[in-house]
Amino acid sequence: MGEKQVVGLSKKQISDFQTSELVDELSQREGVETSTLAPYVEAVVKVSGPAKVLAIID
Repeated sequence: MGEKQVVGLSKKQISDFQTSELVDELSQREGVETSTLAPYVEAVVKVSGPAKVLAIID
């Protein structure tokens, strides 16, 4: 009844992924909206909750 195990392969932990990999995956999910700003451009975000807003500065 436990987790399936593949011999020779280790399960990747969430902390093993690069931030860009996580952002790419999340941006493809249903209910996720993304906006990209050019350098030195400021923006105001207005949302209706419930929501979580992440600012990922790369």
